[in-house]
Amino acid sequence: MADNDGLFLKKEMDKMMKSHTKIIKRVTSRTKVQLAKLVPVCPTILKDIVTLSDAYGNFLKCCMLPPQKVTAVLLNTACSGLGCDVSAIIRTLCTCNGNEFEEISTEFLPMRKPYNIENREGSNLSEVILKLLKKNEQIHDVFSKIFAGLENENTTPVDATDISAKVFPMLKRKNEDDFAAVCDLLCPNSRSDNTAIAAAYKSQFNEDISVGLQAKFKGAVGYALSLWCSSIPDAVAKMLSTYGATKKPSIEFVYGILGKYDKGMVTEINAAYTVLNPKASLTNLSKTVFKGKLREAVAGWIDNPSPDTNSEHVLSQYLSNDSCTKQEHLQHLMKSEESCLKVRALVESVARNLTFGAREKWVPIPLTGTFEAPPEAAEAEMAADVAAGEKYEEYAW
Repeated sequence: MADNDGLFLKKEMDKMMKSHTKIIKRVTSRTKVQLAKLVPVCPTILKDIVTLSDAYGNFLKCCMLPPQKVTAVLLNTACSGLGCDVSAIIRTLCTCNGNEFEEISTEFLPMRKPYNIENREGSNLSEVILKLLKKNEQIHDVFSKIFAGLENENTTPVDATDISAKVFPMLKRKNEDDFAAVCDLLCPNSRSDNTAIAAAYKSQFNEDISVGLQAKFKGAVGYALSLWCSSIPDAVAKMLSTYGATKKPSIEFVYGILGKYDKGMVTEINAAYTVLNPKASLTNLSKTVFKGKLREAVAGWIDNPSPDTNSEHVLSQYLSNDSCTKQEHLQHLMKSEESCLKVRALVESVARNLTFGAREKWVPIPLTGTFEAPPEAAEAEMAADVAAGEKYEEYAW
């Protein structure tokens, strides 16, 4: 599949009159795993795709990059310039899992070299972020406790019911400063723990802990705590739901955060967004936020189906069945290709590696899904070779 996609994209991008819609449809109909296989096949694809358009080309590049790389780019943008964009830092880090931070740090630190001369900003992600946030005391404290608690990721779960019971009265007190106590209870936890706490809070008190946090702590602090106590789909949906707010995310940030996640996660984010906005969806949001081919690309990433990523394993198991020959299996599969485009693509990929000795037994015709048997002359030549003593393995896979 990656070979076919690579040939198609190279051919299309080399044209004077490019079919941008075809390029968009091909890329946005693949998962991140499938696109990752495309990069080694076309080493210049990440560079070439951006030349199509600054807007939709950059979005398609986000779709091809690993999530941690996209996060590092978004975070570096938030930290660059005069001062830093605190809201963007919150949106970026509070929609990640704690166990991602080490990989994000690996991608992020090289981007900071022009600013981080002799490690003046710090030698790791937490040091850089905390130094940039030092002027904002409460947000600094929130992230300080989040970073300090990262080792809790994937360890023994906390007592969600007990913590939610302790947090509830604090969020209801209007005249007391419970910031430090609430942060101590929530910030050091992993996201999975905080999601469990939010569920226990809802079960016990029939209220959303995110609403309580934002009512108790105004502005950036309540926003950060609310996102950190939500699942990834809910956190991203909440962040995208603020697009109409005063400090709304930039267009680049919105398409970056959508391109960061694989299509399965985008589907979950879309479901969470629809719960928050019953009359809307991410597709509706993309029509509001984006224009032209960028709108088409984002909508494609949200809506276009992708080939089943488990099919290759299923096909390999099917072909390894000894009840009949691999050739018969292929012939059987080809009968169903008209009604199953996934099988067609997989058979093309498998048959490309199918050989009979030094010659191809089946010759794939790219992009058609049909196969030709070798001509009779080739069969006769092969038979003569065998008669002369040349040995052929039955099939080499």
